Amino acid sequence: AYAADGLAERLTGSALARFTPHTVVDAAKLRQELAEIRRTGVAYANEELTPGALSVAAPLLDAHNHAVAALSIVVRSSRADIRRLGPAVQTAARAAARELRSRSS
Repeated sequence: AYAADGLAERLTGSALARFTPHTVVDAAKLRQELAEIRRTGVAYANEELTPGALSVAAPLLDAHNHAVAALSIVVRSSRADIRRLGPAVQTAARAAARELRSRSS
């Protein structure tokens, strides 16, 4: 979602690999999900890559709002409410990004 301009378009312009029955392989749907990730600042994956795994990720943004890293958590799908993890991951990512910015100035 935070890749360099054009990368998402290049990736969605070719066939998307299916890893599980939940993997998004429709290019239009993927573009829609990437836009939502940019809007909300958090990405959710519910068994899209690994069966039985949920993941939540948030970017670490620099002073210019460019993603320089990401923080994520992966848990068993039977053990977590994926939407409740989002705010915690975002908070941790923001704290880590502040620390990185303070060390680079």
